[in-house]
Amino acid sequence: MFNNEVSDLKESLKNVIKNGVDTRIITPPHYTIEDNKIDITHEFIELNCPSKVLKVPFIKLVVRDNKEMLLTVSKFSGENVLEETAIGIWNQYSGFVETISGVYEIIWSTNLFNQLKDHKILN
Repeated sequence: MFNNEVSDLKESLKNVIKNGVDTRIITPPHYTIEDNKIDITHEFIELNCPSKVLKVPFIKLVVRDNKEMLLTVSKFSGENVLEETAIGIWNQYSGFVETISGVYEIIWSTNLFNQLKDHKILN
């Protein structure tokens, strides 16, 4: 996450959830900004959408209806993201998007990962 990104992301997600868009989140337990480790699980609990905690690579991925996806990556120095190195890749190649969606579904359906609920991480 970048500085101030969590609040902007939460506001955007609140709007799409309110409009009935099926939304699920897989998030790492924390992120680091300027050497400050921030617990991200508490940030997304209030969205009241299905969420899981998984130590995932530091990427952002949004998949829409198995038709398109947006992937962002950045370089890091230790655990700190170097914002100026961030790039985004938008992909509409259906075979690739479907493959990534399939991997996401496998991760989502596996009970090996923690679920967020009621301000606690459940096993």
